[in-house]
Amino acid sequence: MKLSPSILTESMITFVEQLDAVKPSQLIDRVHVDIIDGQFVDNLTLSPLDLTVIDFGELGVEFHLMVEEPMDVVFECEAIREYLPIKRVIGQVERMSHQEDFLHEVKRNGWEAALGLDLFTPVEAIDDQSWAELDAIMLMSVEAGNQEEVFNPQVFHKLKELREAHPRAAKLPIIIDGGVKTANLSQILQHGVEEVSVGSALWKSEDPVRAIEEFFRIARKHQSKND
Repeated sequence: MKLSPSILTESMITFVEQLDAVKPSQLIDRVHVDIIDGQFVDNLTLSPLDLTVIDFGELGVEFHLMVEEPMDVVFECEAIREYLPIKRVIGQVERMSHQEDFLHEVKRNGWEAALGLDLFTPVEAIDDQSWAELDAIMLMSVEAGNQEEVFNPQVFHKLKELREAHPRAAKLPIIIDGGVKTANLSQILQHGVEEVSVGSALWKSEDPVRAIEEFFRIARKHQSKND
């Protein structure tokens, strides 16, 4: 299993506090950073440019773009790429003008390219031409834009549809984002998901590093039961 702590905030102080809280963990290699422009949903976060002054230590960055036009943020990231350890860029499809162009531009920079589907966005929203460029797909298990939302099991039905939608789907990493807790992790893993983004379950814990360890303990237990 891969786990990425999810940071969604417009506060530089909160961002640094949450980042520093998970830096000591040896079980993660990146943080999942939500970028929201106030147009895609009624919320606002820091921008990639804001984060160029942040010390990420050994951690990489995975940007999740919930914005009016994801390609604009990709261009912003290109201009400041030397200051940020970008590993993957995920663009929500709902407002994206050209999926194939977005994916191509992300990959041109050597980053993993992924598309995100909001909770009620159908699998058919992924263009046929996009499949060849995809490195991963992210399914929202809550409605995009806020943390502390309740996990919606409807995402499991979409996961099944996704795997049947295209021959490449079964080979792509699928990320579940939203409402992931230790209480529902086993159920998520039972559906073959190997990558999760976790927010409030870490930030509301007394010790985020220990919380991460508990997620991995559950994942190991699940794996041993299924070997």
